[in-house]
Amino acid sequence: MIESLDRDPGRHPVRALEVRAKQPIEIPPYCMVSAEEYGLVQEIIRRLDNPYLSFARSPEEMVLSARLHNSDPSLDARHLLRHDFRTLLLGLNARKELAALEARAGGAGGCRREGLGMESDGGKESAPVSRQERIKQLKAFLAKVEQTESQAP
Repeated sequence: MIESLDRDPGRHPVRALEVRAKQPIEIPPYCMVSAEEYGLVQEIIRRLDNPYLSFARSPEEMVLSARLHNSDPSLDARHLLRHDFRTLLLGLNARKELAALEARAGGAGGCRREGLGMESDGGKESAPVSRQERIKQLKAFLAKVEQTESQAP
């Protein structure tokens, strides 16, 4: 997972735009580790060292912490504690994509339909998604993220 960190995930199909709940931290009853496991932990910390790492609650979040910090180093602890890192990263990417699409739509009069890519449906690909449809999808996803944030304790 760490090795794939540098790869750009690109655009995500609608089905990938899901809001994940933050997993509760699970501390094992005996948290002593072997020398080999301690070495692995030290290697992970060395390679992923960033301020968000301490908020990670799963191996996936540990890996995503570096990408998330590089994308937005100004997230506060409240967001990092309440939201899954994948959801935060998708939200940041969705906001950037939405801003670009809306800027292009404004410059083109907002009427032109343009294929933006293929939408995936479990291995099957359907017709290209129009700019308007993609804007609608991104806004719906961001609304879910905001709704989840407002419901968090």
